[in-house]
Amino acid sequence: MFSSSGRRRVLASLFLILILVVIPFIMIYYTSTGFQGARYQQWLKRNERASQPNPSGQPTDQFIVSRDKKLEINKICIEFKGVREHKFILNLYLLDFDRQQPFPMEVSKKEARESITFGGNQFVILSGNDRLIKVKLIDSYQTP
Repeated sequence: MFSSSGRRRVLASLFLILILVVIPFIMIYYTSTGFQGARYQQWLKRNERASQPNPSGQPTDQFIVSRDKKLEINKICIEFKGVREHKFILNLYLLDFDRQQPFPMEVSKKEARESITFGGNQFVILSGNDRLIKVKLIDSYQTP
């Protein structure tokens, strides 16, 4: 009746028709039930928790500074200006002294793990690229 190639064509056609009919029905069922709404609400709750501050109430000691943005830590401000010739370019500000006067600093990528002391705060650059750096506050003490 049917040859083997004709049988394969018929089975392939039936499979294609089945897929083209079943997939839209699955999509309609998924969107019409509350399943997708519940998953969306779970996603919203997870993202809401992630955007809230540290629940322990204690500040974290690691910060991310984007390029041309300022980060205020205690009584200093760190502004990341980018990377030039394998060096991180920073502007540091003493907030008690003068908020407008930057103290430029260049830190080579090789020396980034060494601590930087400025305005009674000691920090290191953990990692970075041309768009952002990750800074860790090591120690903070009061200057006389």
